[in-house]
Amino acid sequence: MYKRSIQGGVIRKTDNATIPESMENSDWRAYQHWLASGNTPDPAQSTEEIEAEKWTAIAARRDRYAAEHAQDAVEAQVGKDAGYAETTSSRLDGGANVQEHPAQDAGQQAVNSAASGMFPAVVARFQRDQLIDALQWRIARYRRQTAAAVATDDTAAAYSVLMACVQVLRDTPI
Repeated sequence: MYKRSIQGGVIRKTDNATIPESMENSDWRAYQHWLASGNTPDPAQSTEEIEAEKWTAIAARRDRYAAEHAQDAVEAQVGKDAGYAETTSSRLDGGANVQEHPAQDAGQQAVNSAASGMFPAVVARFQRDQLIDALQWRIARYRRQTAAAVATDDTAAAYSVLMACVQVLRDTPI
């Protein structure tokens, strides 16, 4: 009937009302009577809630780690692109003193490891976000045209389909 609250007091489970620890409060007095009758409140969090919080924290740490290392891979890839430009320009100069860019191998390895499944959720989220971004410009254009009361490039039905596609992509569990 009652559950301890993390903030103090208890929560009445029948209506999720938070009852503060105050003898002036009639609900708190009813709770004290319920306790005196030999009842015990449920813990503030169930085992399932504790496990869910633990896994949420683990997933957040994993995602932060992946994002940090993905940024390293992007920076290495930028270095690789710069190395490609240097190599190309030296080849155009007759091929003398062709230099390999040191970030090239590291960048390629980082990109390959991310793409090969080291961080599949990060890659999948990135791809999903790219798909959503590819649709957003058409949605924005339709909204601007409608607001300006000008002819639209998409029909209302096409707009509805675009919105449904974006929602399906957003609802995709990754």
